[in-house]
Amino acid sequence: MAIKLQEVSSEISFQLPTESSIHFGSFFTDFDNNLELLNIRSYSVGVTTLEEVFLKIGHGEEVEKERENKGLSLNNKDD
Repeated sequence: MAIKLQEVSSEISFQLPTESSIHFGSFFTDFDNNLELLNIRSYSVGVTTLEEVFLKIGHGEEVEKERENKGLSLNNKDD
């Protein structure tokens, strides 16, 4: 299942599951053949690097710690 990551102006980013990569060849062939019909001027394809994955995981841990700290400080104020 494709996940829409963001939509800014006339650009939309989707994340496609790796398990579907077996179908990418035929998908992009059909996609390329129908760009005008779909009113798409251009597109790009990227692969998430391990560095990007680690940065996202690290950022997620920081956000969780901030939430925990805020929760603790709110609880301490109520005591």
